[in-house]
This record gives sequence, structure tokens and C-alpha cells, in this order.
Amino acid sequence: MIIAQNSIAQYLNNCQIKIKNAFKYYQARQNRLKGKQLVRIFISKNDTLEPIFLIGNFTNPPWRVKLPLAYSLSYKEYFIELWLSIGNQFRLLRKGTSFAIPNFPQIAENILNMEKGSISNIILFRNTSLRKPLPYHHTDNLVLKTGAYSEGKSHLKNEDAYFTTAHCIGVADGVGGWNQYGVSSKDFANEFMQNCKKFAEKSKFLQIKKCAEEAFKNINSGGSAAWILANLEKNKLKISNLGDCGIMTIRKVNGNPRIIFQSSPQEHFFNTPYQISRELSLTQIQQLKEKLSNEKYIEVMEQMKNIIKDSLWDSDDYCLKVKAGDLIIMASDGLWDNVFPKEILAFLSKYKEGNYNPIELANLLGRYAYFKSKSKLFSPFEERVKKNYGNGWTGGKPDDVTVVVASVA
Repeated sequence: MIIAQNSIAQYLNNCQIKIKNAFKYYQARQNRLKGKQLVRIFISKNDTLEPIFLIGNFTNPPWRVKLPLAYSLSYKEYFIELWLSIGNQFRLLRKGTSFAIPNFPQIAENILNMEKGSISNIILFRNTSLRKPLPYHHTDNLVLKTGAYSEGKSHLKNEDAYFTTAHCIGVADGVGGWNQYGVSSKDFANEFMQNCKKFAEKSKFLQIKKCAEEAFKNINSGGSAAWILANLEKNKLKISNLGDCGIMTIRKVNGNPRIIFQSSPQEHFFNTPYQISRELSLTQIQQLKEKLSNEKYIEVMEQMKNIIKDSLWDSDDYCLKVKAGDLIIMASDGLWDNVFPKEILAFLSKYKEGNYNPIELANLLGRYAYFKSKSKLFSPFEERVKKNYGNGWTGGKPDDVTVVVASVA
């Protein structure tokens, strides 16, 4: 019976692959009939990995749609492949600044209400050949073996939340700023993560932004949270990050652990991350009324109008290839503010064969971060305070700590 079920599943999977390939061939034929050519646009990586987008006059509306570039570990560059026509123009966008690249023809143009003379790239079908992929071993049916640790800075309250499945992981950091109003973001963060898990379990081929959007729509509690999601689809890890949660990918190179990717935090200003927010539910409002005087209640409700409300679509998106044996560390800022990357690598160096134990590692890293958060030991947070203000802080940053460790297998 099991053999029969496996055979049927394999047959259906093969049919799905054939249908996808046939559709790709059909699309390619239609595009060629329209005079279009498949173009690979690429730019080399700088010192850090950060989201890069493409904008062009061929989108609807022109120059307003941001198309994310993927990152190639093989070539160490960002790239996107598009069907384009002669005369199509484009620019790349990094951290809000658009620019032309030198490996495509350029044209002076007035775009995006910029001053005349701004330069964009133009397609003339020069230098547009697609690169042949480098040999790269991967397994189509990769899964995540996970372990997790979560501890509140107060043993009675933890506003972090997380979830794990065989293909998707997520962490949300409830914003503590609501505490001044007598409200906890714990329920908001928990609901968001549990809703994400429900959508993730429905489909292995998950659109992360869509998952986050649907999860957010179905939250009942008010509050705010920074969040990060990652979904493994075959050998591609697709990541979406809003705020100061983060993710790190580690691979054994010549027997030693090496960081091959680390996300960057999003902040409006120091220690104020991007965050999604929702107004208080009727139940929460009623609880506030019961706790506060009428005058204080009116004051609090007025202050809440200033709560930061970022869009889900402001998140940074990444896509990278992974392979069996890679390690993924996802965490709230309770880890990243207290533990340096070199300290994480030191924990991993004891696994000489690269056979990581996600449960053990999550607990080791989580407990160490929690210890440092309450210590006077030098921390990344202290380093940032000194960089921004010169001095004024010693040791770790007391905070909730949540660490999810996933081994790709």
C-alpha cells in the first residue's frame, strides 16, 4: 500500500514538472514571437548582502514596480532574468537610491522626476547572453530539521513568538513599547506566528509575502511586532524580514564553519525597528478602561495614534541557494544584540563533522545570549551604542531571546 502511494506521488510530481516545463517553453515561444529576448541583468556583491531591486519603463506602472534580484552563491552576484525588448530601459535600486550599471548600454533620461541627465540602462541586445550555471550539487527534496529556544527577559513575560515546520520557520518580536500603555504585544506576536504556520502547512511552495499578508489579516489582538520568515523550496531559501529580527546561514568550508549569508536589520533610527501594527481589539480596549482612570484612558488612546505602522511590503526579501549540511540560525534581536558572529562560529567549531544538532545548538546559543543580556560583558549592542552616542552603555541588552536553528537535510 505504501509503495503504491509513493508511486502515485512520484507520478504526480513528474506530471507537475512536465506541465511546468511545457508552460515555460510556451511562454518562451510567445516572447520570441514578440521580438523579446531573455536577458540576464547582474551586479557583483559588495561588502555586505542587501536587497537590490530593478525598476524599468516596461512595468505597469512604469518605474514604480520593484523587481527583486536573487543572489547567486556560485557567481557571488545579484541577478535577475527577464524577457525584454529593444529600447526597454531599467535602473537598479539599493537602499532607496537608483543607479545604472556599467555592463549595459546607457542613455540619459528624465525618470522618476529626477533631474534631466539622469542615466538609465537601455536594452540593445548587447552583452545579454545568459550564463551557463556552474556545477552545483543539490537535492530537490531538502527539509529543515529544527530546534528552538525562547526565554523572556522577565520569567513572567515573553513577547517573542516563533514557529517551525519541515520547510518554513519564523520569528516575531513583539514590540515592548506598548507596555507603557499597559498593553503587551505577546498575543499579537503569537497570533501572527500561528497564522503564518497554518498557511505554511498548506503549501510547500509558499509565497512568503502572501503568507505574511494573510496571517496579518487574521490577527485579532492589537500590538506591534518585527518579524522574519524563511521558506525552503527545493534548494532555494526564500526570506522576508521586517525589522531587527535576523537570519544567518552557515556552511562548512574546508572543515570550518563559515557565514555565507547574514541579513541586515531595518531601523527607522537607533533601537527603533520597522514593525507591523494593529489597533487594539475591543477586548483589549475594555481591559484598559477597567485598569485606567477615564482621564488616563483618553490620554493613552491619544498617544497610541503615534504608534509606528510599517507596511508588510516594506520587508527586505532575499533568495539564496542552500545545500544539505548548511545551518540556518534565525532569531529575535535578543541574540543579535548580545552575541557576536565570531562567538556563534566558536560554538559551531566543536562540530567537526558538520553534523549539527539543532535542538542542542538552539539551547546553547539561546542560553548564552540570555546570560550575556544580563551581564557586563562586551556585546554588539554596547558596540552600537558607542558608535552612535560615544558611550553610555556597558554589557548586554536585557531582552527576550528566541533562537530557531535549522539544519538543511
